[in-house]
Amino acid sequence: MTIRSGSRPAAWQLVSPSCVALGSLLACGATHPLELVPRPATGLPDRFVANSAWPPVTAPGPTCTAHLRDPRGGVRLALMWSAWTAGTGATLVGDYEVAPVGSYGLGANELLRLDCTNGRAQGSVPRDR
Repeated sequence: MTIRSGSRPAAWQLVSPSCVALGSLLACGATHPLELVPRPATGLPDRFVANSAWPPVTAPGPTCTAHLRDPRGGVRLALMWSAWTAGTGATLVGDYEVAPVGSYGLGANELLRLDCTNGRAQGSVPRDR
């Protein structure tokens, strides 16, 4: 960019191409929740079961159960987010808040990802994405 003496460039002309590229990279670098690879969790049951303390949610088609529990004890799970994975062999997954905090080695800023079709845990994912 050439600036002549006595002239002022427009504000958009001052943005360098490297800044534009960096901004695009940062915006495109955000990971979609389904692309997160779950971190292993510890002490999990073979599968979770519906929490009978809550009425079942009825919806057309397959869904994630909103409230689950560990059949071995008092750990409760509440659905925060769910979606179908893409591609062949698509799977319905749900990210669950775990109570009490610390169960299965999860911190306060982590959710437990489950395969909703069979109730099996896939691991821990960050709460904030």
